[in-house]
Amino acid sequence: MKLSVLSFALCLVGVLSIPNPKEHRRIFNPEFVADIPDSVDWREKGAVTPIKNQALCGAWVYSVTGVLEGQNFLKNGELVPLSEQELADCATQDGCSGGTVEEGYEYVIAHGLASAADYPGPSDGTCHRGSIPSTVTESDYVTVEHDEETLRQAVATIGPISVAVNALQWELYVGGILKCEDSETLNHGALLVGYGSEDGVDYWLLKNSWGEAWGEQGYIRVDRTPGADCGITLAATYPVV
Repeated sequence: MKLSVLSFALCLVGVLSIPNPKEHRRIFNPEFVADIPDSVDWREKGAVTPIKNQALCGAWVYSVTGVLEGQNFLKNGELVPLSEQELADCATQDGCSGGTVEEGYEYVIAHGLASAADYPGPSDGTCHRGSIPSTVTESDYVTVEHDEETLRQAVATIGPISVAVNALQWELYVGGILKCEDSETLNHGALLVGYGSEDGVDYWLLKNSWGEAWGEQGYIRVDRTPGADCGITLAATYPVV
């Protein structure tokens, strides 16, 4: 599916900040082990909800809910779609127009997050949290250091990971392994759900939020080569639930 120029532009909410590890609560310190899998796909283990469509809302809320959904499943055994609308309404003054994953984490640490069923969209942009119960709570969040091997360790051992990417080449993506020309400018949020290799090419597997008609049924595979990886390693984080 090809997005309209306007829709594609609105999906990219601007350059995202690269997390400064000194400003974060915790840094991921992997234990390097020889038997880390050659490939990982968290969809196969039930830790990924169905593809969603952000429409004109910022992708950061979908990256936050996606990683929280995965961590909640791995901790509690329940895969529950969480409320992007609550994050858009309550976590930042900019709502769907912009925000950061870190703002989403800080909101969930302070307030928890409701399910999509309990806090559905669309809304008038006002925070309606009130007495709606939290489906997920969070105590902390963790930054993954900016290199391929560390990120591979994280997604293999922790679960799905929230990432920021350069998605300027994603508009026309229909399948295969994409090699990005710009891997420094970050303008989109996605969910890293695995990695693998095909015909000798190593790739990252990401869940996007542009509907099932886009890409590979809503997913994209990106070359793992540093400098061609769309910046996936630059702003990778996950919550502690």
